Amino acid sequence: IGGPYLLALKRMGLTAGQAVACEDSATGVRAALDAGLRVIAIPHLVPLTTEPGMVTLAGLDEITLPFLHALVSA
Repeated sequence: IGGPYLLALKRMGLTAGQAVACEDSATGVRAALDAGLRVIAIPHLVPLTTEPGMVTLAGLDEITLPFLHALVSA
């Protein structure tokens, strides 16, 4: 299920550790986690269950550069 993320990483020349996915669905979160990415989950229509490797925020306005740096550096 992580295939699209793996393809995108390959085309950008990045590793999963160098990227973060923002997702609003359980399927998207699962795909990103399966590809090894850290995930910022922003629930929209359906509540999301927190999983390892995932941070849940209320909205995109909570994402800052220091936050992203800390997430990728963790």
